[in-house]
Amino acid sequence: MKVTELHAGHQTDLPLTIFDPQYYQPLSVSVAVK
Repeated sequence: MKVTELHAGHQTDLPLTIFDPQYYQPLSVSVAVK
């Protein structure tokens, strides 16, 4: 499972180990879980 951050038109894949709700707002983060 990876966390994809959409910011300024750029897409960045972030490992869950550095994922922190304090820094990444739910509305700007898309979590792909299937």
